[in-house]
Amino acid sequence: MGQPGETDRAVDPRRNACEAAAVHAQVRSFLSHEVDAGQPEDPQMADVLVQVFAGPADGPGEEQFQVEVVTPAALRARLSKSQFLVGRHLLITERFDWAATTDFLRARFEEPEAPTWPEVADKLARLGLWEFEEYRDYGL
Repeated sequence: MGQPGETDRAVDPRRNACEAAAVHAQVRSFLSHEVDAGQPEDPQMADVLVQVFAGPADGPGEEQFQVEVVTPAALRARLSKSQFLVGRHLLITERFDWAATTDFLRARFEEPEAPTWPEVADKLARLGLWEFEEYRDYGL
């Protein structure tokens, strides 16, 4: 420590307590009913719903997040039937590959941190539809 008011990270219990409180997600598993043996029939014309099951890295439990993985060709096919598409929770890739998709999603899901699991889950909901995204406790 140098000047008054400066703290040494190793001896400042307030700073260490805050850092210790950071929560990270851990992906427990992936599931896709559309994928047979890990790949769709045509990897360049893919529209695959991937369920990501993740929970706090330092605790039990998991929650579901849904990400739609779609290729440009599949988007063009959709646009041939409708003038507009809403793109929430879409992951766009030129060619669908199960291993590459799950690697990408795992890295993105395990990156955010926050003081509590609900705050982490709220960040993850930007990537995938969180099963509790619209949940409200009405105290019933």
